[in-house]
Amino acid sequence: GETVEQYVASQLVRLDFLDALNLLGDFPSLEQAKSVRFPRLTMDLKKLEEGVNQLKQLLNIDSSSTINQDHQPTNTLVEKIPPSSSNHKLTVFLKDADKQHQACKKLVSESLEEFQRVCRFLGITETVTNTTIECENQSNSTSNNKMMGTPEIVFGRILQFSKSMHSASSYAIIKERRRAKMFSNFQ
Repeated sequence: GETVEQYVASQLVRLDFLDALNLLGDFPSLEQAKSVRFPRLTMDLKKLEEGVNQLKQLLNIDSSSTINQDHQPTNTLVEKIPPSSSNHKLTVFLKDADKQHQACKKLVSESLEEFQRVCRFLGITETVTNTTIECENQSNSTSNNKMMGTPEIVFGRILQFSKSMHSASSYAIIKERRRAKMFSNFQ
């Protein structure tokens, strides 16, 4: 008995559609796509955003301490942070970090939308969304209750199917060559 994959592969080999069997070649990034963790990405982005905001606050405190020192003495924490010539470098860094953060945030959002589109195409209705990411991040749970529409599961299944089709196509090609050789021996 043949598996479903072997049957499909044999039919494609007989019809000379060998290119249709090269799923692994058609999806070279499946292994990477399978390892995407949207909740982890959003948590990392939030931490980066917090860091950017803290740096903004520090730069604001530093610039306000300069004003305080120029005009009037005060006994606040602001006075303890001395103005420095590196503020300009930090400001340039901050602008670049903020720009990179916004670009990453946009890329994650677009990737999530694209992943949801793939899930809809495949008929998977329960997929990871911004809401489920927020819930997972807030609960910080590592439960085994995984939803069907995560990159790990969706792309993992596609990868598994692609690998099994690759194996089945190798089997089908060998089987077809044997059949062709047997047929040529009878003529």
